Amino acid sequence: MANQYKNEVIYNGQTLISLKDDTIAPEKVLSGETFHDRSGAPQTGSMITHNVYDGLDSSSTDDALSANMGKMLNGKKLQYEKIDLANGATKTFTFPTGETIFAIIVSRTGVSSTTAEGIFIGGAGANNSHVTAIGTPATNLTVSMSGNTLSMTSSTSNLRAIIIYA
Repeated sequence: MANQYKNEVIYNGQTLISLKDDTIAPEKVLSGETFHDRSGAPQTGSMITHNVYDGLDSSSTDDALSANMGKMLNGKKLQYEKIDLANGATKTFTFPTGETIFAIIVSRTGVSSTTAEGIFIGGAGANNSHVTAIGTPATNLTVSMSGNTLSMTSSTSNLRAIIIYA
């Protein structure tokens, strides 16, 4: 049966647009946005990127963090981990096996300001291992990913990282 959708535009024998080799998938497109797959069939994105971390920072109590956990993000329950970072120390955190998305909020401890020193987002897993700074990158923290393991090195004291992941 012929494809009921159009995935190629040919004009005067020349291919102008072709979707045949596209690799886009619903989980890579924002939730609710429409796109066309390689067959030309319309699809709807399922990736959720809204900020479910509002109001959380390094001064958040375990109760405040726990109240936000259990929410669902892309079909997985949110979890968190607090990691205190000392000057010059490197700490690692290994995410559960499988594909994981995460956010890291880094703030100073022991000060009245709750301004974030750095905010990072990323993914962990066999097919999606990366971390990216959001906004102005933290100058006192180096963050990297290798597979499912996150590595953070602080060049100052009194930093706390809150890792929120699903």
